[in-house]
Parts: sequence; structure tokens; C-alpha cells
Amino acid sequence: MNKIGKVLRSVPVASALALALVLIGATVATATAGTPNQVLGAVVLGLTAAGAGTALGVVIRARRRRPWR
Repeated sequence: MNKIGKVLRSVPVASALALALVLIGATVATATAGTPNQVLGAVVLGLTAAGAGTALGVVIRARRRRPWR
């Protein structure tokens, strides 16, 4: 596995990515609050939160199945 793959499969990097995704979604939802696009902001927040949880779960599961050597 190359160095980039190792970095992307590390739990701290995945956690930082998940946090960044949730913050991006929250920013969009906050910017659209009280506007006609409020539903779109809520959808973006939901999708980013789901993507963040999925990405973090995949990395954690991969580490449990194949520990680092």
C-alpha cells in the first residue's frame, strides 16, 4: 500500500474528514436558514452527516479486519 493510502485509512484523518464534512453541511444549513432554500440546506446537512459517518465507519471496519503491519 502506498503512503497516501495509509494516510487516508488512518482513523485520525478519517475523523478530521468527518468533522470537516459535518461543518460544511452545518455552514450550508445555517446560510439557508429562514430562506426558501431551507429544505436544500437541511438535505445538504443530512447528506454530509451521513457521508461523514459512513467514511469513518469504513475506515474503522477496515482497521479491524486488517490490522496494520
